[in-house]
Amino acid sequence: MFSTAVVLAALFTASQASAGLLFHFTEEGDDVEMTASGSIDTSGLAATTTCSGYCEWWLVGVYSDDSLNLMGRDHHPVTQASFGFNTGTDMSPWDGASGPFGTINLSDWVISVDDGKTFANFTVNASGGYESGFSIDPTQLADDVWETSQSWLAADHTFETLGLVEGIYTITDAVSGEFITIQVGVSVPEPATLGLLGVGLMGIMGIRRRRQAA
Repeated sequence: MFSTAVVLAALFTASQASAGLLFHFTEEGDDVEMTASGSIDTSGLAATTTCSGYCEWWLVGVYSDDSLNLMGRDHHPVTQASFGFNTGTDMSPWDGASGPFGTINLSDWVISVDDGKTFANFTVNASGGYESGFSIDPTQLADDVWETSQSWLAADHTFETLGLVEGIYTITDAVSGEFITIQVGVSVPEPATLGLLGVGLMGIMGIRRRRQAA
């Protein structure tokens, strides 16, 4: 009984902690698809003022400049807001040497499901260099929250031809706990699946209680 309760608590905690942005790359037949979902509360991040005119992203896709893994779609610097991660955040998951993107493939991606949300997953520091962060159109914020549901497709490609490195790469803000994940392959249970499993375990606990009472 105790072990079942512990598992339930863990499952519900995982489900409740599912807020965040997920960019999931999967191999679908002869193609590679990137599906973006989730949301992030930008009020907990560190707003920046050095991105104006420098955080543009004119195409759709991914890019590694050997120091940082970058990604975005159609984000032009007309109106934009930029957010960095607070001091103490581990930036290594998006380091160019160990992150998810090994090559430049901007021209290979097309938008397959479009929610109109433009973004770039970087900001610019005072020295003019790229840093892990998030740049968006501020008109697409709702009470400081940015949410997306979109997909990109690279036809006739594999992870190997695109230079994508399988793994889960998450940057979690050291202060707010807000996070952005880039996941290449590596199947994990969806929050909804965890929730259903939790309901099933609750049913098992109820049956056990009735048997014990009998």
